[in-house]
Amino acid sequence: MGERSPKDRLYWLLQLLKNNQINLSVFCDEFHITYDHDLEYDSLTAEEDKLFEELARTASRFSENADDHFMYPNVYTTSEEILKITSNIFNKLNIV
Repeated sequence: MGERSPKDRLYWLLQLLKNNQINLSVFCDEFHITYDHDLEYDSLTAEEDKLFEELARTASRFSENADDHFMYPNVYTTSEEILKITSNIFNKLNIV
């Protein structure tokens, strides 16, 4: 099998997360980089673009470090925020 397209990579990353096969921090880094730097946006449907853009924006500000959240409130996102967004994506895009 050849290399995944950026769109396929986004779906693959989501599947890894859903199956608990990727660390959340790594997921956020990879999703953000793939969406913001590698993707041809016209390869997505309007719904995919809306959902993935929100996740990429949120993932780019993810931090597991409690001190970050304490010192800079409302700057970094939490695991709960990421998981809420990804749960919505799983439901809307029927990712099983």
